[in-house]
Amino acid sequence: GSATTNGDGEDLAAAAACGWSQVAHPTTGQQYWYNQQLNQTCWSYPAHAIKVAQEAAAAAGEAAEVKDVSAPADGELQGNAGARGIGSVWKPLKDGQGRTYYYNTVTGETSWVPR
Repeated sequence: GSATTNGDGEDLAAAAACGWSQVAHPTTGQQYWYNQQLNQTCWSYPAHAIKVAQEAAAAAGEAAEVKDVSAPADGELQGNAGARGIGSVWKPLKDGQGRTYYYNTVTGETSWVPR
């Protein structure tokens, strides 16, 4: 692999840029992934979490153009839009700069606006 991937083809540079690092379990020595910013761990490469963080960072540049972040754009309401609380598929997460965004656990979609 290249200098930024490990033997499994995992992109270590992308993982590090999104706050993920590979660490060894103190008792077993087994490698796992840890994100200190999110206080999350996982045994396998966090590909989806990295993709979501990269998309959120890219969207952050576009967020300055949004005039009213409390109202969805035309045609944005669909499916579970507006479903909040118990059973909601939308989960609040933090990007690398500590800003809250929302992740749909079913579709993988992200939004700066709660739905």
